[in-house]
Amino acid sequence: MNMFSSSLTVLVLLVIGYSIFSFFRIQGLIRESQMLVRGSVPYQKTTTPEAPKVLFVGDSTGAGVGAPRPEESLAGRFGAEHPDWNVDNLSVSGRKTAEVLPVLKSLGTEQYERVVVQIGGNDITHFTDTIMLEADILAVLEEAKRVGRRVTLLSCGNVASALLFPRPFAFLWERRTLLVRDMFMRAASKQGVTYVDLYRDKKTDPFFLEPYRYHASDLFHPSGEGYGLWYENFKKSTVIKP
Repeated sequence: MNMFSSSLTVLVLLVIGYSIFSFFRIQGLIRESQMLVRGSVPYQKTTTPEAPKVLFVGDSTGAGVGAPRPEESLAGRFGAEHPDWNVDNLSVSGRKTAEVLPVLKSLGTEQYERVVVQIGGNDITHFTDTIMLEADILAVLEEAKRVGRRVTLLSCGNVASALLFPRPFAFLWERRTLLVRDMFMRAASKQGVTYVDLYRDKKTDPFFLEPYRYHASDLFHPSGEGYGLWYENFKKSTVIKP
């Protein structure tokens, strides 16, 4: 066996070994994520019937999956900073953008001072058809404006920063993140709602630079500190006072 053949054999073995390692590692992190979902309770708060109301609706990030306590989610931080507000939360883990629309329609004549839509992460990771997704987010924002006097849209940060995914394929998730980000920004502009941009290039992204601090134990969802970073961006992007 010549040197080239030996090198090729070693390379193939390394690829196979890395693939097996990645498979079992990802399966373990997925199980960890499922445990976080089962243990998560969306933050909600009721003060008085006449108090201003905010609605959080979306996916697992809206439900605060990964935060040690509901109070550390975006909804929880909003509730703590605005003790006189009622906070409703209709977020469900695993939800895609299209699935938010019937939730908003089911509210009927219910009216909110603010509606915060947290969605898009599952559309990134599950490769939702882009034509359908663009129509879905426009419809969701239109319906959100019907039930809320002011609407804010958040998606997720840079999915490529999550250590759940194998590093050699991170560029695929970054391209997908940017595609959905651009689409959501256009939709928000078209519908006249506020878009909170959570995307950061990996060179400056705290979730990439300090992944074990800002990610939860599944290395995918934000930790309590991760949600804290998102909330700071939320506050900078939108006026919260009624």
